[in-house]
Amino acid sequence: MFISGRTRVAGIIGHPVAHSLSPTMHNAGFRAANLDWVYVPFPVEPDYLGQALSGLFHAGVAGLNVTVPFKVAVIEHLEGLTTEAMRIGAVNLLTRGRSGWIGDNTDGRGFVQALQEAGFVPEGKSVLLLGAGGAARAVAHSLLLAGVTELTIANRTPERAENLLGELAEYYEEGMLDRVDWAARSNPALLEGFDLIVNATSEGMGAAHGQASVVDLAGLAGENKPLVADIVYVPLETPLIQMAKRQGLPTLTGEKMLLYQGVISWETWTGRPAPVVEMLNAMLTALRA
Repeated sequence: MFISGRTRVAGIIGHPVAHSLSPTMHNAGFRAANLDWVYVPFPVEPDYLGQALSGLFHAGVAGLNVTVPFKVAVIEHLEGLTTEAMRIGAVNLLTRGRSGWIGDNTDGRGFVQALQEAGFVPEGKSVLLLGAGGAARAVAHSLLLAGVTELTIANRTPERAENLLGELAEYYEEGMLDRVDWAARSNPALLEGFDLIVNATSEGMGAAHGQASVVDLAGLAGENKPLVADIVYVPLETPLIQMAKRQGLPTLTGEKMLLYQGVISWETWTGRPAPVVEMLNAMLTALRA
């Protein structure tokens, strides 16, 4: 890769950020599209977040992704927010405004795009969402915006689930929203009523072979076969995905959400269609290394 004074720079800020797959994915896209761009990881000390953002903006950086621990903290340093980022209360994409950065959130849209690519149409569907953290919040908003008519949340801490439901009720009909106890998440009678089951917790991350699934799907024996999705992508096949496959259920693995949230960023910055296949292949190669 040849870098000149004309090379456009994008990147990702986080702490730490060395583990990120985003540089691999985005740079593969730039190469495939023959664009004079480069994507760089920027490790930022939390105490200097504001200064780093200002410096990167005034240095002419074209765009940034934001990862932990800055998805919420970054908001106070921005020129503005998109409606979606404002609702979710977290940011993972920055674009240039007139005098500072504009924050957006593509996590949930990336998940919905992954669903659609897998042939699942959210409109009119019922969903069981496991988790009530930042990722779950983004997924919940995007599913409801995509037309889901029933969203049920299960979380280990009931208060967090109630808080998320309260936030969602400000924008969507309360009759579409529900909560179940964490202990009920494996009840076959409950599970068979959903079209989609989503793990938006960190359960299964780095799981060893034989580790239990976050949901016991063994009792699912009816005609309804919900799509089982996991946002965790290390390992590529989490215990939940492995169990779903054993039960003959359709699955969606976590790297697709990572891919499509990145694709949205790439296309937003460049104004071009992203070379999705090349970006996915580069990411999978890195994950399997």
